[in-house]
Amino acid sequence: MYFGDVRNPYVVYDYTPRRTRDGPERFLKGFRGYLQADAFSGYDHICAGPDVTELACWAHVRRKFFEARTSAPVPAHAALARIRQLYKIESAAEGFTADDRRALRQRESVPLLTAFGEWLTEQGRLALPKSQIG
Repeated sequence: MYFGDVRNPYVVYDYTPRRTRDGPERFLKGFRGYLQADAFSGYDHICAGPDVTELACWAHVRRKFFEARTSAPVPAHAALARIRQLYKIESAAEGFTADDRRALRQRESVPLLTAFGEWLTEQGRLALPKSQIG
């Protein structure tokens, strides 16, 4: 399923009989801009060049920390708390104009994301790469 933007406010469901990269490559041929997608590897090739910037999905990031909460409870819950703060900001932005939402994100989300990035770098040094938290 593809969701448009302000210029193209459409939702399109493009059915493919198999989960391969052929469908997204065909549908997005010539696309330039930002692409938010799930972790499906079929989008990797599309985002490999300079014309498409891949945007990650916080729900997928959050799920990995949620799954790690039993094997590494302290860092997993710390990450979940940080993500919860970002979700609260997004919830507060409901009904905002695009400009107001951007201003809110710049003011409140960017500092949280910067601190989260620094924290993740430090956690990366502490965690075993193949562990759930790694």
